Amino acid sequence: VKVGNKTISSSKRCRKWEWSSFTTSARSDGQQFRHWVRAGVEYPDYPYARFDIHLDPVRYTDDEYRKYLQHNAWTKSDTDRLMELARVFELRWAVIYDRWSSDINQYKIEDLQHRFYTVAAILSQARITKEATSAVSTLSAMPNIDNSESHLLEAAAARALANTEPDHQPLIENIATGTSNKEVFDLERERERRAHLELLWKRTKAEEEEEYELRKELKLIESQLRKLKKSGGHTLAGASRAGSRNASRAVSPIPSAANTAAILEKSFASTAPMPMPDTPYLQSGRLIPPGTGGSHGINKATLKRMDIVLEELNMTKKPIATKRVCDLYDTVRKDILTLLILQKAATQKEGQLQTKCLRLAKVGGSSSNQISRGMDEEAIMGITPAPPPAPPAPAPRAKPKAKPRSANAGGKGSKGSVNKNSSHSSKTDTAEKPKKTATKKRKSKADTKAASAAAAAAAANVVSDPSNAPSLPVAKQPNGPTEEKGSAKKRPRKA
Repeated sequence: VKVGNKTISSSKRCRKWEWSSFTTSARSDGQQFRHWVRAGVEYPDYPYARFDIHLDPVRYTDDEYRKYLQHNAWTKSDTDRLMELARVFELRWAVIYDRWSSDINQYKIEDLQHRFYTVAAILSQARITKEATSAVSTLSAMPNIDNSESHLLEAAAARALANTEPDHQPLIENIATGTSNKEVFDLERERERRAHLELLWKRTKAEEEEEYELRKELKLIESQLRKLKKSGGHTLAGASRAGSRNASRAVSPIPSAANTAAILEKSFASTAPMPMPDTPYLQSGRLIPPGTGGSHGINKATLKRMDIVLEELNMTKKPIATKRVCDLYDTVRKDILTLLILQKAATQKEGQLQTKCLRLAKVGGSSSNQISRGMDEEAIMGITPAPPPAPPAPAPRAKPKAKPRSANAGGKGSKGSVNKNSSHSSKTDTAEKPKKTATKKRKSKADTKAASAAAAAAAANVVSDPSNAPSLPVAKQPNGPTEEKGSAKKRPRKA
């Protein structure tokens, strides 16, 4: 048969039990009781008598009452009755207050408690001082032959207790009576506690529902505060971070070297805990990253680069948060951020310089490498660079002209115009100068091919390097100046 977790064999015989009488040392009247016990087992005393523990009564003599315990609101008879009820009911104050009856003085339960613990504390202080004085006299009368350390310590302790004021004695508890030599019972606080308990007991249903709603709101606020504490900030820093959260996603402007220190101080102060009166804060709140975006001039990419540099320096992410460590940690982070910000500003300035060099090369026609090299050397030497020379006026582009009828109107032109002029001249002067016309044709074709090849090479050079763009060739005349627009010469008419 299984009973609970035990298995009892049904083949064995049942053990015998007897209905026997017993007495207990917890009772002084020798009253006998009966209970079931196993057969053949005898107990010298009732097993549960060891749990019958009683408090020792607080007793005092008439002389002690006259010296230490007199009180205007309490008579000796009331004090004696209180001590007797405390001994009988063993400090069960609800029962003591229920049994208390006095037609003259009506006391509350906290008044009964305060009177009992005050009497016990005063008696303990007086008796400790008296025993210490007698111990001092006894130890001083003993012959101090060996001058042992224990003897000296006992004498010094007894002398200290004897000469100390009763209120300044160390705490000495008396377990037998449940009291001590200190007035541990605070009457005013107990009255306030019971007044709050009375109000709580007399609440209505509507007041209970209102309190329930308030507790729900309080839990929500506490959860938000816990999240804020985990992030390491305070209320003001959290509000500033919430306002600049969207701004931190945008690319922040690069600050100059002059105001970098001020920007870093403002950025670190935006997330550091603010010391306020009656509001303690943890030093670990200073280990969080500085604020980003807005007017801080620091973005998230810069903070990531700062973390990489810290890892390269073998620095822990969360060091021991003492004031000195936090100051040094902030100094290192500020130095790293200053370096990164200045590097970024230098890179931007170099880009702007290269752009201006390319523009200058296009205007002046010189190589960009030479210009940038010269400007770097002048900057290193501390020489103010000279202003760039004024670019020369470009030659006006002239359209290739057709060959006129006159013998002096020669020159390079397009293939089509040469062919037309040559054909026209061949038709008009075939009879007079056939050999001269053929020579001119061959010469015009060669000049046209050379001009086309030069234009193609110039176009390829412009595509590869715009700064080396040559000027376009101008049509030449063998026997006269360059023909410009508005010239007096006219084109020959077609025959």
